[in-house]
Amino acid sequence: RSTLFPYTTLFRSARTWTVEKDGSGDFTIIQDALDAAEAGDTIQIGPGRYDTFQNGTPELGSSPFAAIAWIRTASLTVIGAGVDATIIGPALPTSEVEGVDTAGLFVDSSGSAVIRDLTFEHTSFELGFLGPTVLENCRVNHVFGLAIQVGLTRGVEIRGVEVNARNGIQVIRSQDVVVEDCTFSDSSASGTAVAVTHSSTGCIVRRSVFIGGDTGVVCTSGSSVEIDDCEFRSIVR
Repeated sequence: RSTLFPYTTLFRSARTWTVEKDGSGDFTIIQDALDAAEAGDTIQIGPGRYDTFQNGTPELGSSPFAAIAWIRTASLTVIGAGVDATIIGPALPTSEVEGVDTAGLFVDSSGSAVIRDLTFEHTSFELGFLGPTVLENCRVNHVFGLAIQVGLTRGVEIRGVEVNARNGIQVIRSQDVVVEDCTFSDSSASGTAVAVTHSSTGCIVRRSVFIGGDTGVVCTSGSSVEIDDCEFRSIVR
């Protein structure tokens, strides 16, 4: 059970918003539900593929990109119908839309979320977390450079996630990031599953399986990571 959201609002009951491809829910586009939601709300996403992009720029400032889901509200819960049912990303690999990079879901610095039971695939980077996030029971199928970016935040938890990518997770200038009960598969001989970099500290990787690739876990100077009860198979080094 996550303790990411220990407090609830005193003035409003949390609401559940539904997103359904067939029009039977509150919305058919994920971003419309996220824009309507307030702190403490839940977004339930029904079966199907969701691939409507919206351009934006991160609040801390960087190059704009197009994401299918921008989270800029605190304490949201986003739940799919299961990794085999709800897919966020286009049917074919799509690294750019209208001249900018693509992303599946991005938690901005003002947002925080629990995200579960979804598949993310076929964007330039699948997931980005600048705010506290719990990602659990998800699948990530990635064909480009880096699948999951965690930056300038603390307390991110990635649990029970299947990552099929050359480069899985990079942690940048973040603290207390936990990766546990995950499986990383890399069919290349050049990828890194988890990279803890740029003075990221207090990170933990445990009870995870690493299959293929060049490196399972790397930690650069000034960063720290504890590796516990992990299995490494067919790693180059």
